[in-house]
Amino acid sequence: KKAILFSIISLPFMMPSLAVIGMGSARSDLGESVTSVLGIPGFPMSSPFSHRGSEILGVFEKGQKTRAFRMVKRWRKEDKQSELPLIVRGILHFQNGQFKKCLSWNKKALKLSPAHADAYFWRGRAFEALGKPLEAANEYRAVLMVTPDHAAAQEGLNRALAQLRNE
Repeated sequence: KKAILFSIISLPFMMPSLAVIGMGSARSDLGESVTSVLGIPGFPMSSPFSHRGSEILGVFEKGQKTRAFRMVKRWRKEDKQSELPLIVRGILHFQNGQFKKCLSWNKKALKLSPAHADAYFWRGRAFEALGKPLEAANEYRAVLMVTPDHAAAQEGLNRALAQLRNE
């Protein structure tokens, strides 16, 4: 059996994510809607990420994948300093089954905003989908360090730990 070792992820800033998709309803391969996994009580639903990210995910959900990717690319071009279009692009890749691309885009987002819980969360989901529970557990733990009451991250961590125990 493998020893279960978790690295301690140090985050330069220990603050909760200030942006949330909130209104999106795109479905993932693992069953939850984007809304349910990103909803964090108490955060404003009128942030630019909520509206624009939801709009893009809605377009993707309607089957207009190319248009959704063009929209997020335009958003990124308009706001090069924001991590939010990078996270949404990562989500689109996740929804499209391109888990390594999801990891890559969210890694770029974390370079801009090292304490963004959503970027860690989607990295956890991607690692989980790739069958890498140890890496997934580490990402989910990072989410919980930033946003301790993130229910979907706790559920993901529990799944990853259960998978590690069964190996």
